[in-house]
Amino acid sequence: MVRDVPLFSVVVPAFNRQDHIGSCLASVEAQEFGNLEVVVVDDASVDDTVAVAESSSRGLDVRVLVNEVNRERAYSRNRGAAEARGRYLVFLDSDDVLQPGALRRAAEFIASVDERLS
Repeated sequence: MVRDVPLFSVVVPAFNRQDHIGSCLASVEAQEFGNLEVVVVDDASVDDTVAVAESSSRGLDVRVLVNEVNRERAYSRNRGAAEARGRYLVFLDSDDVLQPGALRRAAEFIASVDERLS
């Protein structure tokens, strides 16, 4: 099955962030911008980060990848980028939140630039 290409892939590396990952994903869901996917890369957490990420992804297209061993944040970002299907990457740390409307404004800016390049 061929899936539509999302405009944005939000890549979230995570290590032992069970207390933060839910808020992070909630901020992505609250964007009210549906043309996106989320790729969470868990870096061998020993807490419930994976379970919280999976349960926090009700209204999102979320894939949770798990590193077998801790490889650090840069590796997890690169792995997420390699697995991403979106046209543009958005990197978001697992303890960060997106401001309301951030992806909509980014999409509008991209559209205005694309029009000028056509």
